[in-house]
Parts: sequence; structure tokens; C-alpha cells
Amino acid sequence: MQIVHEELVGPSAAHVLRSARRQARMTQRRAAQVCGVPQSVISAYERGRRDPSVGTLRRLLDPLGFDVNLTLVRRVGAANQLSGPLGGVVSQYRDELVRVLREHGATRVWVVGPVVEGHEDEHDRGIGLHADVPEAEFIPALSALVGVDPGYYFGLDIAYPLRDGGILLPRPPYLELT
Repeated sequence: MQIVHEELVGPSAAHVLRSARRQARMTQRRAAQVCGVPQSVISAYERGRRDPSVGTLRRLLDPLGFDVNLTLVRRVGAANQLSGPLGGVVSQYRDELVRVLREHGATRVWVVGPVVEGHEDEHDRGIGLHADVPEAEFIPALSALVGVDPGYYFGLDIAYPLRDGGILLPRPPYLELT
């Protein structure tokens, strides 16, 4: 398993720029005009051939009516991931968790929150999960997995699909199990 950082799985600059241009209902040519750059620059950024700096991306998004919001995410070392007691539960039941959620249509599953970094305390009993299951529903099989200790429970947030084909990712910190 590997900690997945927002900057690695979040939308690329190409995706952000293309999405903003489309939401502004502009062609690449029109977007280039309002941004004051050649159309080839917009095309290169949208295709991922060039990667703009944050400042450049903001300057391109501004005339389109958008801005970006950056989140600083602390990197979690491999030694700390899932190192607490609840992380041990996740590690123990990882395959079963993924299997149950896949049976309900999930293709991606994340564990979220302090459990990822091993920062849960003795009062934490909930294990946060995030998955792209098609419908929000109670999945009793998740709770049944830890039936040996009914003090633990799983909370499931749904990764709803976005209009542009992406999915709503969990807030950091998170660890993808699939």
C-alpha cells in the first residue's frame, strides 16, 4: 500500500484548465484570446505537453472566471501509515474490505483520516472509508468484518462521479487500498 497524496491523484493542471474553459463555454481559441496567449499554449497545457506553474495556471483561469484552491498536505512516511490500533484493523481486514465494497460496485477504496497516519487516539473507534460505490447504502457486511470487536465501526463516504468523468476524492490524508 502507498500513501496517495492529493497532488498525485487530484486533477492535473491540464484537467483543471480544460474543465474551466468548458464551463466558461469557450473554445480554445476564445480562451486564448481572453487569456492573452496563443491558442497553441492553451492546447499544449490541456494536452499535458506543458505543465504551468501555479501562478501561470491562476493567470490563465482568472479571465475564465475561476481560481484554484491549494491544500498543503503533509507527506506520511511508510513507517507511519496505518501504524495505530485502527490501522492494524484496516491492515488485517484489507482484502475483505475491498472485496465487500467491490461486491457493491466499488472500483476504488480509500481509508481516510487520522487512521492513515497512525494518529488515532484511544477514544477513536471509527475507521473512515471512501469508495466509489454507485449508490449510498448501508453495507452491513463492513461492520460484520470486525464482529470480533464490536467497538470498531466503519464509516463510508461515497466518491460521487463528477460531470467531467472524474470522481470526488476524499480529503487528505488518505490511503488508497485498491
